[in-house]
Amino acid sequence: METEKDREEPVRAIMERMVSGSDFPAISAHISAAMAILTKEDASFQYLANIILKDHSLTLQVLRTANSPYYRRCDGKILSVTQAIMLLGTRNLRTLASTLMVFEHYNRHFPGLKELMSLSILTAFHAREVAMHVGYEKPEEAYLYGMFRNLGEMLVACYCPDEYAAITARVQKEGETSHEACRHVLRFNYEDLAEAAARYWGIPSLGTPAESDLQGRMEPILSFSEELTHAVYRRDTRAEQAVPRLLERYGEKLRLTAGDIRQILRSGLSESEGVLSDMNVRVSDLVLEKRDGKAPSGPHESTVPEAPEEPARPECPWSEKSRERLIEEVESATEVSSPLDLNQTLLLIMEAMYRSGPFDHVALCVVTPDKRTVRGRFGLGDHLDRVLERIWFPLASSARESPVGHALLRKTDLFLWSRERLTPAERECLSAMEVEMIGVLAIVVEEKLIGAFYLDRVSSPEPPDEAAVSYVRSLRNHAEKALARSRDQKLPASPRAAADVSSAEKRYDIVLRHLRGESIESLGRETGVAHAEIEKWVKCFLSSALAGLKGAPKN
Repeated sequence: METEKDREEPVRAIMERMVSGSDFPAISAHISAAMAILTKEDASFQYLANIILKDHSLTLQVLRTANSPYYRRCDGKILSVTQAIMLLGTRNLRTLASTLMVFEHYNRHFPGLKELMSLSILTAFHAREVAMHVGYEKPEEAYLYGMFRNLGEMLVACYCPDEYAAITARVQKEGETSHEACRHVLRFNYEDLAEAAARYWGIPSLGTPAESDLQGRMEPILSFSEELTHAVYRRDTRAEQAVPRLLERYGEKLRLTAGDIRQILRSGLSESEGVLSDMNVRVSDLVLEKRDGKAPSGPHESTVPEAPEEPARPECPWSEKSRERLIEEVESATEVSSPLDLNQTLLLIMEAMYRSGPFDHVALCVVTPDKRTVRGRFGLGDHLDRVLERIWFPLASSARESPVGHALLRKTDLFLWSRERLTPAERECLSAMEVEMIGVLAIVVEEKLIGAFYLDRVSSPEPPDEAAVSYVRSLRNHAEKALARSRDQKLPASPRAAADVSSAEKRYDIVLRHLRGESIESLGRETGVAHAEIEKWVKCFLSSALAGLKGAPKN
């Protein structure tokens, strides 16, 4: 009888073949780098949001997941990644992110795999619908496991084309299932290769559910969902024969009726259409009637759902309607009747600026305690540390010294564009920031300048139009209202003076901030402490922690 050990060696051989190529290590490095960030338990919302917002497809998928029936707890639609992170939690977020990275990579580089990827996506949505139907407490977990259900077959098709051709031939000529044919040709199951790849990428718990789930309700949900997808959408099956057999095998165990299956198929198709559209897959091409040119015959023909209308194109992120919706979400977060989390509210406002400005970088700047400069504190955008390093504007009284500082002293906004008529000082400002457009919006609370929003475009053929300027100013106004509501009316975690690090408690705080993801460079810039000194504190902290663990009791 075939055992798990019998399958280990052939799986290892295929993995070695995959790793020896150039493509697999490339996607592996990309996923590993993202996982290193996303698995930080104490990573800030700003840190996670910035990672997601850099990838348009990932942003859309995170928002879709947050708006699924399981997560959405209110009538309104979740429009911001910031709010989505709060709902999803970091564990589901990192699993979803890594899953989508895999699919985006193979969709981009191997367009011939679209059908297999489509089957995985449909299986994922079927699994979530079934989980919700049976009352399983983690339907989104079923979705994530279902997404990876076809990964093994995708990898074989991609990296072992000859073997995959042999598998396909056995399915067509011998009448075997694709899984049976895989065992005959490769001596392992598709799932075995998926688990090995997930382990290699460092993606936790994607190949197979926990043992307790396997013995309970998860495995039947996944098996049924995968077989249902293949029965209805796969070219080598006949739905009018396969679906009734599925009902016989799983109906009692999962408390399913023929009507339930029809509803699961309809919901799964409707939910998946947006994701499939992003992959340039027409939903109608996947439905059996449209694909084969004829409807299945017999008493079970109603099992297959009709194709929904093709989804509309995604809304332009800086359209008037999109901006209005994001403004409404910000208004909801800042209204007096809502509890105020200042950090998350400011991040929500920056995300709205970043996505619908559109801008390449958005940063929150603060006036330093000595009132002499304005410095970048945190924000969104690519290579953000380098951008924050440059955001250091002296509050001078002369425009020649600092156009930005002069504008902020007057509590006015400033927009500079490289193709306009600018003063030498203004051109020098753009050059120093290495951008073509800068916007700076003063943040004033109780008639006192406390900071600013910095916006830029690295390459800008056109200046921001009046609608964009009005939009970001409206968001700035909401930030001022939120700050006015906060008790001390100060920006969170504003830069410290050098004297603040004189006590052990303050140094301890800086070390913890570094361990939670903030770079030594940014901490040094904020506090004025040398990088080598902070590194010394970190080493001292870790050495003391190790000594304490060695002396701690084992129980």
